[in-house]
Amino acid sequence: MRVLITGTAGKIGRVVGRELHEHGHDVLGVDRGFRPDVPYEQRVGDLLEPFFFERVFEKDGSFDAIVHLANIPNVRAGRTPAAVLSENLAMSGLVFGVARERGVKRILYSSSIQAALPAYDDDGQVIHETPPECLPIDETVSPRPSNMYGLSKLVAEQML
Repeated sequence: MRVLITGTAGKIGRVVGRELHEHGHDVLGVDRGFRPDVPYEQRVGDLLEPFFFERVFEKDGSFDAIVHLANIPNVRAGRTPAAVLSENLAMSGLVFGVARERGVKRILYSSSIQAALPAYDDDGQVIHETPPECLPIDETVSPRPSNMYGLSKLVAEQML
């Protein structure tokens, strides 16, 4: 399967990309940073640049699936809470829109426990430990985001 992964310079993205590659999938990673330690091809660019993702498809052709992991996790990344929300929604909207236009049939979107549990503030500091309503956390759990990152994940889930 030909898989495009966003956020492959991040902790989760590196692992997911490596696993897919090692299991025989043709992987292309995209991120703002280049990782010399990954065994698959990469494209460096910013998903906030409106035509970057479209150019990836123009250059690299079609994909069977997209794994969307790229997002700004909190204000420690140098963004205001409002910027975390707006930039994450812009990235997800561009990825989902191009995927639809290009006929990608499978999208794996990584949300966050922060969409379901009010445990962190916008600075990433623990507010309080709140146990989930049930385990595993699934669509039956009432969303309770307490920061803009969690809210951006929840809204992107609804966009999908």
